[in-house]
Amino acid sequence: MFQFIEIHGGVEQELHVKYAEVITVLFVTLMYGPGIPVMYIVAVVHYFIYWSMARFTLIKKVQQPHAMDDNLIQGYISWMKWAPLIYMYMAYWMLSNKQIFDGWIYPREEITYPMKTGHSFYTTLTLN
Repeated sequence: MFQFIEIHGGVEQELHVKYAEVITVLFVTLMYGPGIPVMYIVAVVHYFIYWSMARFTLIKKVQQPHAMDDNLIQGYISWMKWAPLIYMYMAYWMLSNKQIFDGWIYPREEITYPMKTGHSFYTTLTLN
């Protein structure tokens, strides 16, 4: 009996890896989504594929997870409270960039100097 379970038991379920992937995709999407809106579509497609494959592997290939406490879930939730703040900051920073939307160009004197963008904290406070 134990040999049958050992042979057909499948691999262990690694929940910490799954949580890490979900958090990474969410934070990258929220950071770059305001500037690159296609990131939202990529994230939705990723989550759909990830969800469907997780269901398949959970049913067919993965062992039942060990008894766990709530530390992993509580840690995940504690990180999720920062996602809206990062999203709001990055959205404000990207959407207030006058070089992108107004076409301002600051030419370089020489190729060795970095190009100035004119985008700073003080320029985000002005409306024109």
